[in-house]
Amino acid sequence: MADRAGMETPADHQDRTDAAGVVGFPPVGWMTNREAARRLGVRLTTLTCNAWKWRETLRAVARCVRLPGGGRINIYPVELIDRLCSEREAAAMGPVIPEGFVDKDGACAFFGVTRLVWKTWIRQKKVRIGHDVAASVGARRKLYATADLERLREELFGQDKLYKRSDNTYHVPAEYVRREEAWEKFGVGISTWQRWEGEGKITCGVRMPGGPKVYKVEDINRLLDEYGRWAPPYPDPERPGVFRVPLSGRDIKRREALIDADVVAMIAGGSCAWSKAGTWGFVSFNGGGIHGMPLRRMVMSVTDGKINVRHVNGEPLDCRRENLVVRTITQRTRNMRKIKSIKGRPPTSRFKGVFWETYTKKWRARISVDDKTIWLGRFTDEVTAGGAYDEAAMKHFGEHARLNFPDGVKTWIDQLVASWETTGPVELTESIKSVKLTESTEPARWRNASLDWAA
Repeated sequence: MADRAGMETPADHQDRTDAAGVVGFPPVGWMTNREAARRLGVRLTTLTCNAWKWRETLRAVARCVRLPGGGRINIYPVELIDRLCSEREAAAMGPVIPEGFVDKDGACAFFGVTRLVWKTWIRQKKVRIGHDVAASVGARRKLYATADLERLREELFGQDKLYKRSDNTYHVPAEYVRREEAWEKFGVGISTWQRWEGEGKITCGVRMPGGPKVYKVEDINRLLDEYGRWAPPYPDPERPGVFRVPLSGRDIKRREALIDADVVAMIAGGSCAWSKAGTWGFVSFNGGGIHGMPLRRMVMSVTDGKINVRHVNGEPLDCRRENLVVRTITQRTRNMRKIKSIKGRPPTSRFKGVFWETYTKKWRARISVDDKTIWLGRFTDEVTAGGAYDEAAMKHFGEHARLNFPDGVKTWIDQLVASWETTGPVELTESIKSVKLTESTEPARWRNASLDWAA
């Protein structure tokens, strides 16, 4: 049997060294296994290794012959060994790559990445180019046209693309901004920005794989136009001598406070924010050792906790001096709004100082002055009872009174009718239909209308 590495006797090691000197051995055109291994550049045992690429080729042509000095040895055709050497050299040199093409290693060098990154791009469907060509030794290789690689580079790494550079920095195109640039435009910090994203108020971000989060400039500008832009105080275009102050705050909705021009110097170096205390909000100031101070108190230079500063028009964003009034606690109590509930139930009347008296089936009005209750009478309609409270409030409280009809009953009725255009007509209650107001010489602002139209 041929092609057996263990066929030699212990004496073969010496005999084979002399085999070359024996005339006619090995036969012409043949070479021993040791000569073949040396020619192919492999170990002797590789010739009979089943995992070797050319094992079956050699087994098919090998001959086991007797040595002149005794023992047996495998011999192989010289022509076959020369052909295998040529194939191995050609395989080591690689296939001839046409001009204008590169192999996988050339493509990796073109992009400055490793083979692992290239395989990842192929798996992610980023690379959809390449041509399969036959290699010189029965295999196939993929070649890439240089023009295709140029187009792919522009597609993946153009100036308008997001990508990671080879130095582990990130390229952000001009149409995007990083997250820190985005929150600076809103005048907030990272914690507020992350909370807004968690609340679903900001959903336009794009996360770069393994990198920062970026946002389109047009999306950020749209949010700024929708919610308001953070900026220093600027003159109000409609009110000379008045400045508008964009406010920061937990809410993404930007509010703007109104202040007098001389107040701008008072808040320089600090910041104004919209703060909430329960269900009510107010403008606060932070800076210069002051934290959370209501801007209205700062404008009026009020530090006494027993003194209150309130807004005349009820708008907490209007901090102009002409809209601020200083009140004591008692005066503030007189100016309080109508309560919204009594022990969890809504009040019987919509007007301050008025309630429904069940056993008389009438509306009754009252007012409290210095801890004393003054009864103003019983009325068949709710509006007249509300007007009676307004008269008493103006008499006892003066400018600190909160009226049910600040602009008069007729104005209130006109506004109610005007609201029908948006909310639809509502049925007039009997109390409104029955109101018959007459002119009076008393300075009561609610006696300025006649409701004959409601008859």
